[in-house]
Amino acid sequence: MNKKIYFMLIHKNNSGFWGEFPDLPGCMTDGNDRDDLLRNATDALASWIDAKIRLGEALPETSSLESVKGYAIKCDDDVVSIIPVTTFLPDTTLSN
Repeated sequence: MNKKIYFMLIHKNNSGFWGEFPDLPGCMTDGNDRDDLLRNATDALASWIDAKIRLGEALPETSSLESVKGYAIKCDDDVVSIIPVTTFLPDTTLSN
């Protein structure tokens, strides 16, 4: 097994929390509170990666924390935290 670490930005808006993975286009989720968001984020990340693997597409490289912080500054909703999420992958999904 190999692993990749993707960062998730946790945003706060009027309806609760939502999270996005800047390195994974379209991979986002929401929740009423942080615990709900984290549970949903696990499913969103797994589904996104599973779809890419089934399509035979390469997974994106991970950005540095500094790069993700730069992205967070430009967001419309307040970013309340940035957390690393470790993803374990079969050896065949990584090219490096």
